[in-house]
Amino acid sequence: MRIVVDTSDASDALIESMESWVFAQARHPSGGSKGGQFKSTGAGKGKGRGAKGAAGAKAGEFDTPEEWAEGMSPRESGAIKHWQGGSDEIREAYIMDEGEMKLKGDFDDAINRSPNFEGTAYRGMYDVDKDVADSTFVKGAVVTFPAPASATTSASVAKDFSGVSEFGVGVQMKIQTKSGVKINGATKKEYAHEMEVIIKPGSKYVVKGKPKYAGNVLQVTMVER
Repeated sequence: MRIVVDTSDASDALIESMESWVFAQARHPSGGSKGGQFKSTGAGKGKGRGAKGAAGAKAGEFDTPEEWAEGMSPRESGAIKHWQGGSDEIREAYIMDEGEMKLKGDFDDAINRSPNFEGTAYRGMYDVDKDVADSTFVKGAVVTFPAPASATTSASVAKDFSGVSEFGVGVQMKIQTKSGVKINGATKKEYAHEMEVIIKPGSKYVVKGKPKYAGNVLQVTMVER
């Protein structure tokens, strides 16, 4: 996950530290922990999608997650399953070739056509540099997700992804979302227990209250703007 905090007085050293940490968070499977997002290249959507691809995509087209899962084109369904397998192309937002551009486009179409999940989701992260965590998650900060990120409706699942080590602290996020995407109905069976919610790219969240540590795990509450 790449997080962008609205802070006009951030030092160059802090920004560089955050960028380095974000890059290190990349390349992790779905479920919450190190779902790393670096910098979107702004690549366009690919051509040649199914009948329900970009040309027919309509935001919030379906009323329920079940209808959405059944109504996706094969390419969109494949992109969601690719995401769950730990897709670097989507998670890191690095678009390298035409095939990856199409994959990212199919994924975007799929999540944009889904009904919004409004409720509580949880996200866990581990091995986060403590100085970065303390400087990022402060009361009133606005946190932006420029690329999609994994969360879950299960606090216990998120907790499993927020362990600590000698390299850094854990972070547990409690996220009140209005635009999440519940993908359980479209999931692979081996990932069904994760009860995954995708946090959409571009969504913004305000840190509520003062984050507190429970041991070496920073607990953060965020509400979507």
